[in-house]
Amino acid sequence: MLKELKEVRSFRAAEEVMHMVVTVAGALGLDDIKSVGEQFVRNDQINQAYDMPQLMSRLVERTSDVKGSREAWVAAVTDYRERYNPDIDPAGTTATKTSWPNSESDRGQRPGSVPVRPGR
Repeated sequence: MLKELKEVRSFRAAEEVMHMVVTVAGALGLDDIKSVGEQFVRNDQINQAYDMPQLMSRLVERTSDVKGSREAWVAAVTDYRERYNPDIDPAGTTATKTSWPNSESDRGQRPGSVPVRPGR
């Protein structure tokens, strides 16, 4: 599945593969999480897909028990922020008009953003 994520060439394919990744999130290890984060940063078809904020939010939540996952997600978001949007707070601690969506109600507000909540 992570191989398919690396080969994504469309928004819809990104969403389909990420749905599968979220489904198996409990089986992901730290290296898998880092790989997903890297692909999210590198591939605009992934980070700009409409459903990606919700999917990434679920993935972050479902991998929160993996040791080192918080640091991996923060590193990915920091990399994304440095490349694309310097207004994003990677710690998820400030609320600005460009902060990440953290719920279904924020759907589509910030394509390609990843919520990482403090304490996870």
